Amino acid sequence: MAKILPLAAEKLHSSLDANKIPWETSDDIPKSLRKDFSQPRAVNALNLAVNIKDNGYNIYLAGENDLGRGYMLYNFLKPIAQKKETPPDLLYVNNFEDTDSPILLKVTAGQGKILKSELAKILQQIKKEIPLRFETEAYEKKRQTILSNFQRIREHFIKEMDTIAEKQGFNLDIDEQGSLTLYPLVEGKRLNDEEFADMLAITNSAPGAFTINASIYIGYTQRGLIGSTAAMLGMVTPSIVIILILAYLILQNL
Repeated sequence: MAKILPLAAEKLHSSLDANKIPWETSDDIPKSLRKDFSQPRAVNALNLAVNIKDNGYNIYLAGENDLGRGYMLYNFLKPIAQKKETPPDLLYVNNFEDTDSPILLKVTAGQGKILKSELAKILQQIKKEIPLRFETEAYEKKRQTILSNFQRIREHFIKEMDTIAEKQGFNLDIDEQGSLTLYPLVEGKRLNDEEFADMLAITNSAPGAFTINASIYIGYTQRGLIGSTAAMLGMVTPSIVIILILAYLILQNL
């Protein structure tokens, strides 16, 4: 049986000394030495594709690695491109009215990069300018004027709401975060936290709607049993009257 000789690792692939290549780049290779495209069906498809003038068509080139796809496509399109006019640069910019449909801008070839570069410079300048504008004396005066007007209008509305609430037997309270809370008044005084907690406990434990129970409690603290009865009737009577009217109208139509 023949003996199998070992094979060195460096002999498992072919290699070419770069110093033996007589050309600096692939463009220097004479056309007479260049091989023709080895994919005639692909070339025919490309010929058909580049002659379709309608919009909406694209060329997709696929294949295994190291088959020379890029080389073939470049050498196919280069002479065609040289015979045609240089196309304009296409720029997509944001559409603020419809963010899903950007606006297409067409500019002279080569101007797209210049426009992009200039816009980047402008944005950098704006980022520097805006903080400086906020530190000027004129801006601070305008800001203080706006805040003063807002505070004046806010205090006016709060004062009106407090007056209306007081007429209805409530006190308007504003905490540090600006939240508004209505507290019931008993004998012209606002319930403290403990009294308010007692009212919530009683009204939640009693049967019936919370508003009715709360009115009964407040009426009782104001005028005793007569006050609680009047408060209950004041809350319940309108609903009863409306229900009776609706029932009467429904029965009349049956």
